Amino acid sequence: MSFGGVKWAFWSIGKSSIKEPIYHILRPIEERDKIARQKEREWAEDTNARGANKDKPERPNDICVQVVDADMTNAAFTQRLDDAERCGNKALFTMMDELEQLKKVAGGAVSEVTEIIRRDFDTDKYGQERVGTQSVKARTTLRWNVVFCTTPNTGKMFLGSNIDNGTFSRIDLSTIVKEDLEHRSRFKDYDEAFDKNLTVFLARLESAKGLVVCKQAKRHIEWLLDRAEERSLMMGNETYEKMSYRAADIAFRKAILLYIMNGMKWSKEIEEFVTWTFDYNLWVKMCLLGGEAASKLAQDNRIMKPGVACLLEQLGDSFTKQEFEVQYRSQCSTSGDFSKAASNLRSQWKKRGWIAEDPHQKIFYKTEEYYKKHAA
Repeated sequence: MSFGGVKWAFWSIGKSSIKEPIYHILRPIEERDKIARQKEREWAEDTNARGANKDKPERPNDICVQVVDADMTNAAFTQRLDDAERCGNKALFTMMDELEQLKKVAGGAVSEVTEIIRRDFDTDKYGQERVGTQSVKARTTLRWNVVFCTTPNTGKMFLGSNIDNGTFSRIDLSTIVKEDLEHRSRFKDYDEAFDKNLTVFLARLESAKGLVVCKQAKRHIEWLLDRAEERSLMMGNETYEKMSYRAADIAFRKAILLYIMNGMKWSKEIEEFVTWTFDYNLWVKMCLLGGEAASKLAQDNRIMKPGVACLLEQLGDSFTKQEFEVQYRSQCSTSGDFSKAASNLRSQWKKRGWIAEDPHQKIFYKTEEYYKKHAA
């Protein structure tokens, strides 16, 4: 069962420590994969052993390999996705030692892979069209979970160029904070007791079907969003609020997974973890690329101004030359002589009868003709 592609990124020294629990989670899936891979191998050998004029056996419909490598062609990726959907809307899983391995996914460039990540998060349709009889032709649903590791600097270079397109906000980030500890961290093995408890949780996830509704999770996520808006106002940081939307989506997916694993029961522990992971995800993103995200947002806000402001409407009923020049300079894109351009514009306004000048008081004022023709 899949709730969309929640992506994790772990970085800094010690990032390999996450592999062991993941191996335990994947163990039963990989056991099924072995059977499927063997069946696929036998089919391929049977197909290749037959002559060109003999009928080829059809590929078995019950083949489903979920744990896949990053180094795969687009055809292989599409085939694995199609197999997984046909066998019960299952999801693929890929683990990468380094972020650079993303370049190998579906045999494409980084730009193509980031598109896959965005569409995967939204559980979008994906596939390829080919006319060859032996080519993979499928249009299926993207359900792909991926864990990748990197260092902060490499992650910043990769994600920094993918803020605008939504890739950055769709990835769930984690890091390892260096603490001033007297002794280094120690890691223990995951024993049989861990596997025994894990079996129960995995069985509940496997048996979950259809729409899962948890009112407590929905209420809690709405509360987290309200709190994020308040924090954004206190910080004076619009980027924090914008980032909180998809962080809330990611937290909600985790909440539903935990709700299912807990036997469809909501608990205080789930609520506390969801709160922590929501805050933590936002904290890592703001630390890593908060400044860059704010710059991108400010640029978008400048581009999306509501049309061109009317300079004369922005001035009062009467105004001084200095007030005019301040307002004009804020909107003027003239690269030449500013004083000459400003003087020419005032002359045009006078010529059209929109303004008149009182030389004694050194002010300009809007005329009755202007108000009749242009005032609302």
